[in-house]
Amino acid sequence: MSPLLRPEHVQHLVAQGYGTLSFGLGRGLAGRLASLHPALEGERDYQAWLESQASRPETRQPSTHRPLVSVLMPVFDAPERFLREAVRSLLEQSYEEWELCAVDAGPAASPGARALAELARGDRRIRVLPVPENLGIAGNSNVALRAAHGAFVATFDQDDRLHPQALAALVARLETQPDLDVVYSDMDNITPWGDRYAPFFKPDWSPELLLSANYLAHFSLIRRSAVEHAGGFDTALNGAQDWDLLLRVTHANARIAHVPEVLYHWRALPTSCASSLDAKPYAREAQRRAVQAQLDRRGVAARAEVATDGTMRLSARDGATEGLGDVVIVADPRLGPQPDETWRELALWASDPAIGAAGALLRRADGRIESAGYVQSESATLSLFAGSAGKRWSPLGWPQWLRNVTEPVPLAFAMRRELHERRGEPGALAGLRCVTVPAATIACPPGVSVDRVKPGGGAGLGFSRNLDPTSPVPRPR
Repeated sequence: MSPLLRPEHVQHLVAQGYGTLSFGLGRGLAGRLASLHPALEGERDYQAWLESQASRPETRQPSTHRPLVSVLMPVFDAPERFLREAVRSLLEQSYEEWELCAVDAGPAASPGARALAELARGDRRIRVLPVPENLGIAGNSNVALRAAHGAFVATFDQDDRLHPQALAALVARLETQPDLDVVYSDMDNITPWGDRYAPFFKPDWSPELLLSANYLAHFSLIRRSAVEHAGGFDTALNGAQDWDLLLRVTHANARIAHVPEVLYHWRALPTSCASSLDAKPYAREAQRRAVQAQLDRRGVAARAEVATDGTMRLSARDGATEGLGDVVIVADPRLGPQPDETWRELALWASDPAIGAAGALLRRADGRIESAGYVQSESATLSLFAGSAGKRWSPLGWPQWLRNVTEPVPLAFAMRRELHERRGEPGALAGLRCVTVPAATIACPPGVSVDRVKPGGGAGLGFSRNLDPTSPVPRPR
């Protein structure tokens, strides 16, 4: 899984001894320590958002559609404290139709193994499945999958936590659309001492964004028959097994829905990808291979590479635009001449039959973003990431991800000719997606800009209702 955040600032604070303060400061930790470390300044908004959510009524329980959910948990030498917290968060679920399939591949006499056995004796829904040898996280997950009885499965790490309404909220979404194959939620990170930070307010289903990162991640319900039809977890892709599975499941016309609630808390430990991809260096190549396989399945002539900062970079292969068809490049002359590679990157994605338009990522001379395309909130159309630093995590993810937007940046984009000729007609792009292509980054010369906020809201791709509907820079509302 690609790291959604590299919280070196949290590790720095632990090293300095500030972790002991969190037990007294609680949710106020980030706000109080922001003056000590600049990377924590953005957490104030999230702590305020958490306080505002505390008074909201609990998610309603599903009334008629109550499928069994099989929670798949591969376990290996788990720290007892975090393992107990993880299972306890499952036991505290308001929705009770679940089973835990915990595959224990660690030493039988370890504290974690003893804790699992004790928890299983206390609740018949907890099933511990020991294996004679460690099969790797993908192989162990397949053991759990084969033992699952539920109509849906959900992957769950041994040290993470669930919101008490996590299952209820996801299953309730099936109430209105029972044929869904995948239902996913928002998430945040949680420190070893229990403070929550770095929310990820995900957009609705965005196929191109899933090529940049496993943004669905945990906690998603996936129809078990769809998982089995896809072949389960690929044991050759340990470290990227969940991402690879979701890419394969969602490739075949899957029905996917998003519950915009923070239901999963990803534990940031020194040994987890939540802290740094360097914790699992073998995962980089597995991720690259998983994404490359999906590009190949889609027939996109792009090359996947994992950058040193852990982000997935997609770029056109040499000669990729040969025979792609008739593509029109629209470029404002004030931008000046651009390398041919820039236009090839846009043409590559514009040629995809599912894509209506592919736009460039515009940057200013100081490295800040001018626009990553336009998205719609309920009240406005926003130039996404306008004015933000180019390489800083946001509640909508990394700015340099390939991502779906409502409209491409108007100064530089590409479309297939037949679509360009119909541009402006009602429904011309109906059923098609727009993307911002970070491999086609253009520097804006002085005096050239786009509107940061335009009137007219809606329900376009690329935004979240949990974000400030007036701010181009994503922040909790």
